[in-house]
Amino acid sequence: MGTSENVLSICESLRALGYGVASSKIQEALAHSLDNPLAVIRLALKDAVTAEQNAIYKKCFDNSKLKTPVFLHDLLPYKVRQLDLEYVHHLGELIFVRDRKNLIIWGAPGTGKTWMGKAMATKACQKGIRTRWVTYPFLCRELLRLKAEDSHKLEVRIKYYSGYELVSIDEFPNYDIEDKFLMQEFFNQTKIAGHSTIVCGQCSPENWDSLFEVKSFARSIRGRLLEHAYRLKLKGPYLRTYNPRLSRKLCKPPKWCRIGAPDRRFTHEQQKEPQSGRASPASKNPGTPAGKQHQQHGGHPESLQGDQSGIHGERTGS
Repeated sequence: MGTSENVLSICESLRALGYGVASSKIQEALAHSLDNPLAVIRLALKDAVTAEQNAIYKKCFDNSKLKTPVFLHDLLPYKVRQLDLEYVHHLGELIFVRDRKNLIIWGAPGTGKTWMGKAMATKACQKGIRTRWVTYPFLCRELLRLKAEDSHKLEVRIKYYSGYELVSIDEFPNYDIEDKFLMQEFFNQTKIAGHSTIVCGQCSPENWDSLFEVKSFARSIRGRLLEHAYRLKLKGPYLRTYNPRLSRKLCKPPKWCRIGAPDRRFTHEQQKEPQSGRASPASKNPGTPAGKQHQQHGGHPESLQGDQSGIHGERTGS
């Protein structure tokens, strides 16, 4: 059997297995190339895999309701945030989802909790994991409305959420729901389904009792979420207004760079412009590319491109 016959047989086998796109890419590539057929097949299959992965990512992302992707590789590792980069990388591998464990993220306002939850959810979509993003207040209002309308619709909706491999819940528990047992049932069903949940909030899990009138309810929710869970405490400044340039302490400049003093290190033609510790051009001129980047990274933590959640990992289920 010649080379062309072998290639044709491979394409037919791929099509029979349901890989029609890969089969078409191989035939198209071979028709426009004189290179080694095996190398062409390898490249065509690689392109087909990439196209399939992108299609899966797009489908998962659209279903997640994230609206805007956030990527872990855009992390800004400010020292003031005390980031445990190794732990962040470990979480970014989503091993906790594979092991069907939860992730609890908490910290002061503006430390990047929402950003981190979205970054983990985006990474899950990239890996083809069925993911759903929702805020706790929206979730509570939705379930309360369905309960008032039709109990069957409520059960269907709870099953809908528990069917996702990963549910990321932000702003927990920023809603005073009267029917406490409704949310208890929700978290119970997600636990029974054996899937993972990310919970983002300002309060430490040890202090959840103080947020609910019914202490037994708080302990019940905590028990369901914290069992074998990973923990991530975010530290650092208020990132919505944090400016790493302005936060640095200005040292007293040496004599040669004070205003009016010549720069002894250079010739007369090469003298640098004297500096006096003034604000950087990026912070003074937001219209420049550097200024835009400064505003993007220092103005809003949820637009911070990376796991900039000043993170200190506290592991309980690794």
